[in-house]
Amino acid sequence: NHLEPRLSALHDPALLPGMSAATARIAQAIERKEMILVHGDYDVDGVTGTTLLVRLFKKLGARVAWHIPNRFTDGYAFGPHSIERAQATGAKLVISVDNGTSSRATIAELCDLGIDTIVTDHHEPPESGELPPAIAIINPKLSGSQYPFRELCGGAVAFKLAWGLAVELSGSHKVRADLRDFLVEAMAYVAIATVCDVVPLVDENRILARYGLRALEASKNHGLRALLSVAK
Repeated sequence: NHLEPRLSALHDPALLPGMSAATARIAQAIERKEMILVHGDYDVDGVTGTTLLVRLFKKLGARVAWHIPNRFTDGYAFGPHSIERAQATGAKLVISVDNGTSSRATIAELCDLGIDTIVTDHHEPPESGELPPAIAIINPKLSGSQYPFRELCGGAVAFKLAWGLAVELSGSHKVRADLRDFLVEAMAYVAIATVCDVVPLVDENRILARYGLRALEASKNHGLRALLSVAK
């Protein structure tokens, strides 16, 4: 498996903590035409994961906006800027990528404003104190997680949410063809995130990188083609 990784060896996204609650809430937001704000991070991992989810939501006909914090003025993860952006866009649901597991105060404030939050992250949870009051926290490193692999990058956790949502919207474990094609293509983002976040290239990460590099080579996305050209 190490030398010949197979897509069939990827773990079921349903095993991640919070997955069923997250996909049910997103499906509801899409159906109700609620504004979804994808809240990323300024590193490669956060940007690629944000792009992946925003593209999926647009494909599904959802109302979606995105937010990448400014490294110099906003700092890392959630903060006052998150509240401002959520209110400015009229978001009813905020979905984090690559951050949020420790953002208790800001997520509590969003909650008080009637805005739900779903966290997707891969950072260690805080050692003491409560977790944020999110609808769901999808993070393989949460204590009590039954997920078989801890070392996914943030972009891969966002990909797992996309896959879980595709299962939910397909109404069966077999993902419908258009969403399956999207997921295969979206592995290009996951490969970039996996390599740039320097996670160990074993288990799922090896599979995602291998097939993601293939998807990157075949991608018709103008932004990715331009990156390939610049990087030669």
